[in-house]
Amino acid sequence: MDMEYHESKTYRHLRNQIATYLIAIITLICMISTIVFAYNSSLETPLLPTLVAKSPERTILILNIMSQVTLFSLAELTTVTMDATRWALAASTTGTSALTFLALSKATTLLGTLVLSIRNGKSDGNNHRLWSMQR
Repeated sequence: MDMEYHESKTYRHLRNQIATYLIAIITLICMISTIVFAYNSSLETPLLPTLVAKSPERTILILNIMSQVTLFSLAELTTVTMDATRWALAASTTGTSALTFLALSKATTLLGTLVLSIRNGKSDGNNHRLWSMQR
């Protein structure tokens, strides 16, 4: 019975984090594609001639679009990961401070994160500073 509970708990955890894993895979594919395209386009004799655009302007446009998609997926992966970390800390047996919870929130702006990183927290030491700087 204990083994069944552990397996179902693990399955639920994986199912709940499927979006995070999916975004991580998409980000990895975007990064690798962008690197391969940029490297291949910069060679005098490309390894994969079919990946080279007909004009330099088109190559720059494609590379710009690919890098923007990669940056967007990296930003989304960071947001999803910080959100998962925030809720994991909050749901732990010891909990977390409100400052750490706010520092990891996607609703907290860059300015808010900077303010939290200089704020002095009494209850949890300075853990919120670490998370603010990570974000």
